[in-house]
Amino acid sequence: MLEKVREVLHSFTTYIDNNIRGRRFAIIYIIFILILLGTAVSGWNWYDVQWFIRWTHYNLLHVYFAEKCAYFPLAPITFVLLYKFATYVAHTYHLYEPIYFIRFVTKLPMIISAALIAYILYRETRPSVALLWMFTLPTYSNIWALQFDIITALFLLLMVLLERRGRSFLAGVCLAVAALYKQAVIVAYIPYLLYMVFRRRFKRLALFSLGFFTTLFGMLAPYLAVSYREFIYKSMLFHADRFPQDLSIWNIPQILTNYKLLIPLFRWLWEPVFLIALFAYLGTRLYILYRKSKLSPIDEKEFNNMLISDIVVSILFIIFFNKVGNPGYFIWVAPLLLLLINDEIYYLAYIVCTIFAYIIYPSLLYIPAVILNRGIFIVEDLRYWPARKLFAKSIAGLPQQLKTLLLEPTSLSEIKLMKFLYNNFGYFGFICLLAYNILLVYSIIKLIKTK
Repeated sequence: MLEKVREVLHSFTTYIDNNIRGRRFAIIYIIFILILLGTAVSGWNWYDVQWFIRWTHYNLLHVYFAEKCAYFPLAPITFVLLYKFATYVAHTYHLYEPIYFIRFVTKLPMIISAALIAYILYRETRPSVALLWMFTLPTYSNIWALQFDIITALFLLLMVLLERRGRSFLAGVCLAVAALYKQAVIVAYIPYLLYMVFRRRFKRLALFSLGFFTTLFGMLAPYLAVSYREFIYKSMLFHADRFPQDLSIWNIPQILTNYKLLIPLFRWLWEPVFLIALFAYLGTRLYILYRKSKLSPIDEKEFNNMLISDIVVSILFIIFFNKVGNPGYFIWVAPLLLLLINDEIYYLAYIVCTIFAYIIYPSLLYIPAVILNRGIFIVEDLRYWPARKLFAKSIAGLPQQLKTLLLEPTSLSEIKLMKFLYNNFGYFGFICLLAYNILLVYSIIKLIKTK
């Protein structure tokens, strides 16, 4: 049965690869960019954006004095500069519905990143893989919400491609830029360091490290000099002090009890578990490499493939074991998974599982609470926020008729259904959590088997 499905999917992707090239792909690419633009201006995740806007009340060197700034510096720098420019233009020229222009400008780096990733996948793989990136949910979810993960994804992709081409210094720069948006991806340096030391590629390691550390600390140095306490607390300790949330495996007991059970132990336990799992995995892989080298010389191409796979696996490990199970984190490695894994069954799993993570889960979280005018429990604040107010702010600017349709119940049966979903969110959320983590584990398995 599975082979039959694989055969059908392979026939479909082969048809795309043979027929969607050149001008046809260019037309689809333009349509993709237009959809991105429509997605970008239609709304954003107001819960996060409200904190981003507060960054603009401070000069850039003092942005960590803002109430919430849990990112490394490039994220607030990007938002503050673009938001200030967009609001200045919108109000100076009295634009009609300025919110659309402001959303477009502030999301421009994300739109460009998504478009560049699609083009790179087209050039480096095949049209069907590029189309999978272009017309599946992770791309649009990240753009709509206004998150910086997709920029990190672009620079991780560039890092791998540059490393493949022997441009280690630039690859290190790209990893640093990726980390300056999402600091967790620094973990990618660990397998690189271990593999280079094992292989005695010290020149390559030195070039990569030079690009990585000069870029990283060149950007961090002013903040460490001006506001090191606030920087460390906001960008590091804030995450360390949070309870598990969203689709994290550590959130299972909490989500099943609708957050009536909060487990303090899980706030920090994930870190030693992650580190033990990561170093056990990398140690095993290097031992296998050592045993192979005893039998016959290791081919350089095989070594590089193993290195790149384990860089991606290391990032998948921190996503899987992290107590903050934000589905947006998957976008960091999504382009790399599509680049490295050539398997139609995996593509099907990618589509199905991301539907659970990017449509079903947020819909279950928001829609019943909005329709019933109830609260959403925000774990990082440990309190309920009014769902309807957050949602209305998120879609501000849309026509009133559409907002009414989205915010108001239409029948008694709809209200009953929404009450059922709201009261049983934990069980349905648990199913989404399982689907998402199955995709993460399946991705790790496929990468390990990739030659």
